Amino acid sequence: MQLGFPDTGSFDRDELIQLLARLTGLPEAKLIPGADIYHDLGIDSMAALRVVANVEAHYRLTFDEAEAADIRTVEQFLDMVEATIALES
Repeated sequence: MQLGFPDTGSFDRDELIQLLARLTGLPEAKLIPGADIYHDLGIDSMAALRVVANVEAHYRLTFDEAEAADIRTVEQFLDMVEATIALES
């Protein structure tokens, strides 16, 4: 296991919210499950791609591109990360 990376066998939504806050510069309080990533949070498509790439690197995952493209809310993103971790464990 590499230092600095979480164990991909476990998943903590709060940890992911903290990571998303750091990557987006948004306060954790705004990253609520029902928040629309584009409309409510003001994240553009290029920023969203950077977030996805950073989360993939952080958790050592590869997301399904079609599934990632359909993500609209914070909750959907959290669910995708959790499901991918479960599949790749």
